[in-house]
Amino acid sequence: MTTEERISRLEGAYEQVDKRLDDLNQSISGLRDEMGGLHNEMRSEMGGLRSEMRGEIGGLRGEMNSRLNTLTIVMFGTWVTVIGAVIGLYFA
Repeated sequence: MTTEERISRLEGAYEQVDKRLDDLNQSISGLRDEMGGLHNEMRSEMGGLRSEMRGEIGGLRGEMNSRLNTLTIVMFGTWVTVIGAVIGLYFA
């Protein structure tokens, strides 16, 4: 094999490497674009989930306050009844 043949083979191989690198660069660019889209979609979904969780937590907070108020009223009523009974027995 002569030097010219070897050089021409190297040039052909170099052109193939150049094309492959261009294809690889385009693929990486496409993946970056796709990842950016996924990132935006995830951000949007997380915002929706945050809003939903805040709503649920607000509902639970309201329910807990309602139950605490009911428990306080029942305990106060029980206390008044016991004190009333003690006073009634004392004066009877």
